[in-house]
Amino acid sequence: MTSGSRPRFVGRERECVFHPPERMVAESSVLNWVNTFDLEDPVATLEELADGVVLHRILREIAPAHFPDGALKDNCGSNAILRTTNIKKLLRALEGYYRDVLLQDLHSGYVDPEQVAQADATEVSKLVELVLGCAVQCDDKQRYIQRLMKDLDKQSQADIMVLSRLLAPRATRMAASPYAVVP
Repeated sequence: MTSGSRPRFVGRERECVFHPPERMVAESSVLNWVNTFDLEDPVATLEELADGVVLHRILREIAPAHFPDGALKDNCGSNAILRTTNIKKLLRALEGYYRDVLLQDLHSGYVDPEQVAQADATEVSKLVELVLGCAVQCDDKQRYIQRLMKDLDKQSQADIMVLSRLLAPRATRMAASPYAVVP
C-alpha cells in the first residue's frame, strides 16, 4: 500500500483515548500510525485492534524472529475468550522482546488483556503504545521514525510523539549483568 492510498482520519473528530488530559492522544493519530504499515486492509477503528492480530502483524514486520507467524488465532470475531488469549500471548511476546532485545523490563499489569479484548479504547491504545515502543527502539528504528515523519500529518506526529514519551515509565532499563555479552 502506498502512502498516498492510506486512509487519513484527520477530518474525524479527535476522540481522545487516554485520560487524564495530560495523556490525551487522538484515536485518529493512533490509527494513522497503524496504517503506515503494510496491512491487508486499512484499520478504521481501535476495535479492529482488539484481537491483537493486526498489532502482531506490525510486530512481525519490526522483529519477525520474535513474533512468529501463526502465534495468534486469526478470525476471533467477537469471542472474548479467544481475543483475550491472543492479547495475553501478544503481551508475553512483547515482554520477551523488551527484556531480551531492548533490555527493558515492562511493568506487568500495565495493559488489561480482558479490557483490550472488549475493545476498551484506553487499553487498546496502551497496547499500541508498547508496539510503538518496539518500532522506535528496534535495530531498524530509523526506518520507522522516517516513515512516521513522512507519512503522518503534523498533528498525528505530535500525538505519536506524546504516546512514545508515555512509554518511558512503563519500561525501565535492566541493570547490566556481569555475564552479559556486549556486541
